[in-house]
Amino acid sequence: MQVITISLAIISFVISFRHFMQKGFLINNVYIYATKEDRETMNKSPYYKQSAVSFLIVGIIFLMLGLNINMYIINLVTLFLMVFAIASAIYISKKYFRQ
Repeated sequence: MQVITISLAIISFVISFRHFMQKGFLINNVYIYATKEDRETMNKSPYYKQSAVSFLIVGIIFLMLGLNINMYIINLVTLFLMVFAIASAIYISKKYFRQ
């Protein structure tokens, strides 16, 4: 079980690093659900950053699970991830979709 969770942590860290470098396929709902025309014209930078931070936190969670860190700390990090995801989605929508 530890090998699987640590492997998932490494995969999450690699995806996070690539997203911080703005390389590779953008794993973000806004990008995935956008039409082909919207994908060509959209500013992908905030979505790369949002996904990079999210995958970084998910990697930390998997690493802590693999190393058998206290569940209380894991729950706090998970709560932080949920708050970050909601807050960044609201921030991006207000900043980039004003009409």
